[in-house]
Amino acid sequence: MAAATASLALIGGGTVAVAGNGTQTPWGWTADAVYEIPGPSGQTCFAGLVVKPDGAAPDAEVVLQARQFVSGLDLDSLDTSAARAELEAEGDRSLD
Repeated sequence: MAAATASLALIGGGTVAVAGNGTQTPWGWTADAVYEIPGPSGQTCFAGLVVKPDGAAPDAEVVLQARQFVSGLDLDSLDTSAARAELEAEGDRSLD
């Protein structure tokens, strides 16, 4: 089971936005899920999730299930208010 575990990699950054699942990114790699995220200065940032087999066959059931799970994630439904408040509090602290 451990050998068949799929791992996820979150790749973010940039100012180009791409929408859809299983999409070719502006940097030449294919993501299993692609998201547009509004940045703090009004720019749109890009984030992609990639399922990496990590020793399992690319068509192994666990890998296919992980890809299906990742492609169905709805980031807008996540409650990020606590993390946002923590980050905003950190931004208000003095750097002295």
